[in-house]
Formats: sequence, structure tokens, C-alpha cells
Amino acid sequence: MCVTGDGLLIAGSEAGMVPVDEAQVVEKGALGPGQMIGVDMDKGALFHDAEIKDKHGRRHFRSATGSGKINELDRMLSGALRRRCSAARELRKRQIAAGYSH
Repeated sequence: MCVTGDGLLIAGSEAGMVPVDEAQVVEKGALGPGQMIGVDMDKGALFHDAEIKDKHGRRHFRSATGSGKINELDRMLSGALRRRCSAARELRKRQIAAGYSH
């Protein structure tokens, strides 16, 4: 991904797929797995992964905490009994049930 001085955003799966005069490049980078970029075409603004996730994450967190969608598991499970697998055979059964193959 690169941004040129005249506001052109170029993104592709391969570096160098679009010839660009390096003197015109004002920003260069790469997106990793799970990352995103956003563009506000009306404002001509480019938003990077962290700022998108921070903005929308805060908004979602505020709405979720106010509506009771987030549960504090530590509090809910504080009185729960923990049972240990004592036998290797029992442990192996649980591992297989959970999808462990080795």
C-alpha cells in the first residue's frame, strides 16, 4: 500500500504491481492479517487499522457495557468448583472431545 502526494491510494497483493515515482510517495506500508484501511472519500481522509479499531471498539464497548452484554466472568465463576482430571484416561477422553489429536 502506498499513498502519493496527489492523494492517490494504491493497494494490491504484490509490491510493485503499479509503477509509481518514488519521489511522489508520501506513505508506504503493508497490511498484515486481520488489518484494514479505510478511506472517507468526502473528506479525503485515510484511516489506518489501529484508529479504525480504536474508534469502533470504544463505541461498541460503551454500548455493550450499558446494555448488559458484557459479563464479568471472574465474578460469576468465583464460587465455582474446579474439578481436576485425576486419571490419564479421563484426560485423554476430554482432549479427544475437544479436538486434540496428539
